[in-house]
Amino acid sequence: MLSFSNFQFQVPGRGSVIVNGEIKNCERVLLSAPSGTGKSTFLRAILGFHAVEAGDLQLNGTSLISKTPAQRKVGAVFQGGALWDHMSVQENILWARQLNGIKDDGPVYDCLEEMGLLKVKEKPAGFLSGGEKSRLALLRTLLCEFDFYFFDEPFNGMDLHIKKKAVDLVLRFMSDRSSPLILVTHEAIEAERIATRHVFWDALKSCIQF
Repeated sequence: MLSFSNFQFQVPGRGSVIVNGEIKNCERVLLSAPSGTGKSTFLRAILGFHAVEAGDLQLNGTSLISKTPAQRKVGAVFQGGALWDHMSVQENILWARQLNGIKDDGPVYDCLEEMGLLKVKEKPAGFLSGGEKSRLALLRTLLCEFDFYFFDEPFNGMDLHIKKKAVDLVLRFMSDRSSPLILVTHEAIEAERIATRHVFWDALKSCIQF
C-alpha cells in the first residue's frame, strides 16, 4: 500500500501542493487534472527527483523519504519515454531487467512482437518514432517488477489498434501483481478499462486526496 501523509512539494509557478490518503495494493488509480497542474512534478517527487518540503510517503509501512530514487523501486513511465537512446530497443529492456535482478529473457520477445517492435529490436531507441518510444517505455517498465507503478501519459503517439494492445498488456501484467498503480492519461477509453478508482485533482486547490 502506498500512503501519503501531508506529503508536500512545490510546483513551479503554482506553489505548494499537499497530498494525503492511500492507494491499496492491487488498486489502479486514475489521477485526472488539467494540463500544467503539476502531475509530472508529483511523479518526480514520488521518485525522489524533486524536493519534498514536508510530510511522509510510505510504501507498505516503510518511509521512502530518506531513500534514494534507486532504492524506491518505483516503475515509472515518463512522458517522452526517458529511454536510453544509445541502446537498441531490446537492450533497453534487457538492461532494465538486469538492473531489476531478472536474468532471463522471459516474455521479452513475445511482448516486442505483440507491440509491433520485434522488427526494430536492434534499432537505437533514439531513432524510433514517438509512438514507438511510448510502446518501448511502457514495455520496459511492465517487463520489470516494482513495488509501485506510475504511468504518465503512457499511450502518447499510439494509434487505436496499438493502444488496445497496450491496455491489454497493462491489464495482463498488473493483474498478476499486487503493486498499486497511479495512471495519468487523457485517453478516456483506455483509462476506463484500466482504472479501478478515479481521483480528480482540482486545479484551484493545493491538495490531492487519495
